[in-house]
Amino acid sequence: MKLLHYYYQTSTNPNRFPQASFTAALSLLIFQAAWQQDTNLANTSFNRKELLTMQFLKLLIQNYREQHSPGFYAKQLFVTSGYLNKAVREVTGKTVIKCITEVLISEAKYLLMSSQHSIETISEQLHFTSAGSFSRFFKRQTEITPMEYRKEYGK
Repeated sequence: MKLLHYYYQTSTNPNRFPQASFTAALSLLIFQAAWQQDTNLANTSFNRKELLTMQFLKLLIQNYREQHSPGFYAKQLFVTSGYLNKAVREVTGKTVIKCITEVLISEAKYLLMSSQHSIETISEQLHFTSAGSFSRFFKRQTEITPMEYRKEYGK
């Protein structure tokens, strides 16, 4: 319910919540809804790995632009990187790195499609060390460069 309230507040001010963050948060909400549907609502409880995964996703949504390292999230949650990765993989089927990468790529695609900011500005917004490292990261994940993506899908 807290997430629904948060989403309601967000929908009244869409600029407050980037598209990629919204997508990741919505995935978390769907996970919670599916879990609750499968259990008695009065006795809903999450195991440790599910709670840890939800905490990780919440932190990811809040910090993905600045923090790309699984170690940061593990430290914030007082667990080892290995345990966090194991818990997230068991719950979501994805590694911590994959979750971080998906959110970064979603945000990068959104920024490339919806703004006229330069590749360098977008790389700075996403806290990459350089436009070159951002472009290499983007191409490794999507098989096209940021500029090619913008030409194909941009305004």
